[in-house]
Amino acid sequence: MVLMVKRFFTVGSLLLVLILSACAPDAVSQGGIVVRGEPAPARSVNYAALAEQEGLVFVTPSGKKYHKPGCSYVSDPPIAITLAQAEQEGYTPCSRCFAKP
Repeated sequence: MVLMVKRFFTVGSLLLVLILSACAPDAVSQGGIVVRGEPAPARSVNYAALAEQEGLVFVTPSGKKYHKPGCSYVSDPPIAITLAQAEQEGYTPCSRCFAKP
């Protein structure tokens, strides 16, 4: 009797899941997201100004110098860290972007 009740609930639960998934929109059944309304407009971000405001410099995994945003000497993907952290880790300033006038 107990086994029969367990089977009934198992089969019933499976049928309920199948029925609900059949009623779901395609995007949801395929793992997507359904968005209602209009998307928010994209805001442009000035990353160079943000980095300067936050006191960030850029280093690369293979380099020994720290750089300002947009420095042409940065060839590897840059990593943003604070100036204090860069100096503590032994990085020195880039001769191009930190050149003294």
